[in-house]
Amino acid sequence: MKHTTYVIEIVVDKADILEAIYSASAWHCLVYKQAPRLTPDQERLCMMRVKEGYDDLYCRVLGYTNLANFNPNAESGNVRFAFVFSHPCGPTVPQGLKQLVTQLLANFALKRFYGDQVSYYGAAWLKYRAQLLLAFARDDNGLPVDALPA
Repeated sequence: MKHTTYVIEIVVDKADILEAIYSASAWHCLVYKQAPRLTPDQERLCMMRVKEGYDDLYCRVLGYTNLANFNPNAESGNVRFAFVFSHPCGPTVPQGLKQLVTQLLANFALKRFYGDQVSYYGAAWLKYRAQLLLAFARDDNGLPVDALPA
């Protein structure tokens, strides 16, 4: 049986990712007094780390990706992913994928900046990455993995 193919496009603005990075960095500096705070002055450096996270994510979701674009110089829509998937029951991919991708990229950048000083960002990055991959995971019948009976 052939299943209908669906495309979900996720568009994230650079401002949303940077806001997540700067907010987490402000909190981080309150907890770790010696840590450098990330500010808008370091936007270019932050976006380089976000690009690393984008490349990592792209490699992991390549099988589901119809379109991927990273353009830090655009006014908006700096990160684009169009995910393709098919299954018999229509699109059941969870809402909030934009926020999930935003947090995934921000936590990847924070993990790179703060390294082993704190494992929170690495754990958060793994959590968001797993959530995204599970959103597209399907069984042999095309049903979402989380919808399987226990």
